[in-house]
Amino acid sequence: MVESSNKFDYKDLLKNLLELKASLPVVDSIPFYQTMLEFVKIFDFMGSGLQMAFKGFFFSNQHLLILFLDITSKVALIKRNYEHTPEIKGGIMDFIKYEGDMKIQRLNGENPKEAPDPKYARYESSILF
Repeated sequence: MVESSNKFDYKDLLKNLLELKASLPVVDSIPFYQTMLEFVKIFDFMGSGLQMAFKGFFFSNQHLLILFLDITSKVALIKRNYEHTPEIKGGIMDFIKYEGDMKIQRLNGENPKEAPDPKYARYESSILF
């Protein structure tokens, strides 16, 4: 797996998009979250330009920051779940099915009493939005 830097790289974006396309319909987790991180980087770079373009609308760098932090934290969560759940072979769709089958799709790390098994008490679902 390629570690991502803080600077947008269109070559990384294209490579990850091609890998993501090749993985369809499974949607491989690694190129998915790497693609999302590259999009966050380019939108972060474009932030001030977007702010000017939407001037007059309720839109600011703070809103972009919140959006980017939300996407980045969701990507980190998917990555962590993928790395700590080696029994799942496949991609994002397999995670969604696994979480549904195990009845852990509603877990957010703060509702341990809803966990069907104590090992999932601190689990955070990959699909919570």
